[in-house]
Amino acid sequence: MAGAPITKNDTDDYPYAGTVQVKGMNSTLQMTVLSTSNVRLDLDADGNGSFESTETVPGTGCCNAIAASGSGRSPLGAVRDQLIQRR
Repeated sequence: MAGAPITKNDTDDYPYAGTVQVKGMNSTLQMTVLSTSNVRLDLDADGNGSFESTETVPGTGCCNAIAASGSGRSPLGAVRDQLIQRR
């Protein structure tokens, strides 16, 4: 899936659409904005082109989760840790 630009209204705090892919050496995390309140996280942990894990999380938590270190703090934090471990 090609990335779509992140789209946000001036009146909203969070984006309402768009896709971002973060590629590691042998893995990909795709974050798809579903609405101003939800983001879908898709993880291809082994680099085979298929997502092994998918989870929908609150959009408000994604910004904090990216900055969080250590697993167990948020779903995205756990995904982030998996991507780092595979490098």
